[in-house]
Amino acid sequence: MNGGMMHGMQNLTDDEKKSLESMNDTQKKEFFQKKMNEQKAKMDARDAVLDKLFNGESLSDADKIIVTEIKTERAKMKAERVQMDN
Repeated sequence: MNGGMMHGMQNLTDDEKKSLESMNDTQKKEFFQKKMNEQKAKMDARDAVLDKLFNGESLSDADKIIVTEIKTERAKMKAERVQMDN
């Protein structure tokens, strides 16, 4: 596997990793393409929410869930950076 796929392996569940073991190359390619599409959709949704926030627009309940996810991930990243600095 190339470096990009290895990095992506870190974000897979144990079940997904186990399933990959029995996949042929075509199935693996399709699997990772699907994962990339899901990630792109997630990033596009986040961009749309951030644009709404920057423009002072109101957020839907779904948008508010995305904001909560962003806040949680940012807090986790900040904690990891603090831990690395110590």
